[in-house]
Amino acid sequence: MKKYNLHWYSGRIETITGNTIDEVFRNAGYGGGALSALDYYEEAMEVPMQYKAIELHESNKPEEIGHGTMFAKQLMEQLENGATRVFITIMHHEFICDVKVTPFKIICACIERKKQGEVVYNAA
Repeated sequence: MKKYNLHWYSGRIETITGNTIDEVFRNAGYGGGALSALDYYEEAMEVPMQYKAIELHESNKPEEIGHGTMFAKQLMEQLENGATRVFITIMHHEFICDVKVTPFKIICACIERKKQGEVVYNAA
């Protein structure tokens, strides 16, 4: 399967999977009327950083992290500064993660998680 970037007139870029652009529109549930809001589409070789899926790998179970979360905000700020190991603090939890950026996602491998000063998870 291929990935396609849909570039909307609103400025939003959406990445959807399908073998053809027709299949992409069907997979997304778009009808013919959506074409009037579409600026252009392209086969995706990579997704822009701000649209990459974010995965947190902790205890061998990946969890998708939403872009509007504090975790994502802290992650993106550190990635902009060139970090490959990030330190995230959320509600008395500290995550230390090694980060790998791929063409379509950002993978955060949690190597340590602390709560209130104690190590409760250490994958190393």
